[in-house]
Amino acid sequence: MIYSNLKKILAEKGLSVNKVSSEGNFPRPFIQSLVDNDLKNLNISKLDKLCLYLEIPLHELLIFKSFEYYISYIKNNVFKIELNFYGSNPNEINSEDISFLDALFLVEKVVIQGNEKYYLTIEDKHKEQWFDWVVDNYNDPVMIIIDDLTKYIANTLNIDRKSITIDPFIETGLDIF
Repeated sequence: MIYSNLKKILAEKGLSVNKVSSEGNFPRPFIQSLVDNDLKNLNISKLDKLCLYLEIPLHELLIFKSFEYYISYIKNNVFKIELNFYGSNPNEINSEDISFLDALFLVEKVVIQGNEKYYLTIEDKHKEQWFDWVVDNYNDPVMIIIDDLTKYIANTLNIDRKSITIDPFIETGLDIF
């Protein structure tokens, strides 16, 4: 999986999409697509120009990770993430070590003082391992996976994405799994 690191780079450099777009003379949709990790139609000359503008090599902007993931809706506000790892060395990844990454998430609706919030929680048997993985990989694709998960949830349940609280480790007291 190739993903864009532009969101992190902009944050580190204190830059915004608008500033890069206007100062670097880039089409805003091009910059926004990299921030959103939408890499369907990349233009090599624009990537080259962007790397020069940001004063970074291409391998810092676009990063390869040896996995891909799929998000699906099960039922009753339960979603599933499945990760597939691949690489040149089949012994590189121990499937037992990463089995926790295939996990179920529940979206729980909570109304507080008339405001709807949706809490994303993870099944208990994987909670600690996911927490450790998120901490160890905070600046890695895990944030892209969680970001894509919230987009998928918002579209599937027809809710405002901003109302989803990303905290798969909160204790809800629910025993639904």
